[in-house]
Amino acid sequence: LIQLITGIAGVVVTSVLPALSATAREGGDLEPLIARVWHWMLTAITPLLVTVAVAAPIVIKVAVGDAYGAAVPYLRILCLAGLVSPIVNACASIQVSLRRTRSTLLQNTAGVVLNVAGNLIFVPIYGVVASAWLTLATEVLVGGLALFSLRRVVAFGQSVAVSARP
Repeated sequence: LIQLITGIAGVVVTSVLPALSATAREGGDLEPLIARVWHWMLTAITPLLVTVAVAAPIVIKVAVGDAYGAAVPYLRILCLAGLVSPIVNACASIQVSLRRTRSTLLQNTAGVVLNVAGNLIFVPIYGVVASAWLTLATEVLVGGLALFSLRRVVAFGQSVAVSARP
């Protein structure tokens, strides 16, 4: 379910890639386009993920039955990761449009290392909850590195303003 919701955001961000690339190539201002995409994600994806997180017991019961009631906290953690995932997708598209593929490769490599190493170390000790938290940590790491790599080439002022009042 979370993959479906974040997949919708991925489709939107991917469909905007040609406009991002054309705007970057022509030396245009990316900020208004980025703010529109960010606004769409905030108003469409966030309410869906929050609803799934709040209704997690019902979602689990309907989707897989009462036997999996213990999965409720994991679903909620993955909803948090789902909130970060569109930021990662949007930043990756912005990086591609600006031809910053090296940054994208490095941040994704860091994410893979964190996720794989963390799962190998922590899942045997803490169980599946560690994997859920590592999913969130990986999204935060990759998103943070992406935002850091874009900090000097893209202004996010309009997106921040949209965040304050979607």
